[in-house]
Amino acid sequence: MATRFGDLDEPRVFRTVNTALANRGGVLRDLHRPEEADRTYAAVGARNEAAKRDGKDEGSLRALRFRGLYATEQGHFDAALGYFDEVLRRMEDLPGEAPGIIGTMINRGYALGEAGRHEEALAQYQALLDRFGDSGDADLRQDLAIIIVNKGWVLKELGREAEALEAWDDVLERFGPERIGRRSTCRTSWSRPASTKGGSWPSRGSWFWPRPVWIGPWPTWAQGPAPQPSSSTSQSRRPEPTS
Repeated sequence: MATRFGDLDEPRVFRTVNTALANRGGVLRDLHRPEEADRTYAAVGARNEAAKRDGKDEGSLRALRFRGLYATEQGHFDAALGYFDEVLRRMEDLPGEAPGIIGTMINRGYALGEAGRHEEALAQYQALLDRFGDSGDADLRQDLAIIIVNKGWVLKELGREAEALEAWDDVLERFGPERIGRRSTCRTSWSRPASTKGGSWPSRGSWFWPRPVWIGPWPTWAQGPAPQPSSSTSQSRRPEPTS
């Protein structure tokens, strides 16, 4: 049995324990034990509240983002939006391209869309495009593609199919193979699963499945660099639709 040192209040130790809890929750989520994962993330918040911490460390922020993802999966959209808004509030002093901010804003748009609040979701994605659409940062390209795909999905849900096609054409123009004609590829079946709750996601057959993409925060390890995620890990860049 490991030696117990007690509940040390030293800030670096406190933050590292939060990171351990967030990593534990991430593994539980990977093991398809989401309720246990959510309880683990909740423990991070309880520790911060008990110790009167601001919860701005990465472990705390990641726990909140995952709680938002879990609430979205369960259809608890108001709770999900509350978690995402709290993350953004805690990160408001950081630059907009700081890790986690764009992904949180994408997930906020996703939750709004799933809640049927499509005009608000569209405004969220458009605000992201206005801010980052012309960024030359290679690290933002996948996020930018996801934002435009999601914008197209919301436009489709609003009955604005022509504008949705324009959005997906924009993805092709920016990122797609040059040999593919812009208009000819933006076609798909508009059928969709009845609900995300308890259901399975479609396989990644094309860029343009009419579901929004959401993003889950990647693990942040206490020591060493984080492993490089693939584009479709279970933690969660869900294909067309990002778990």
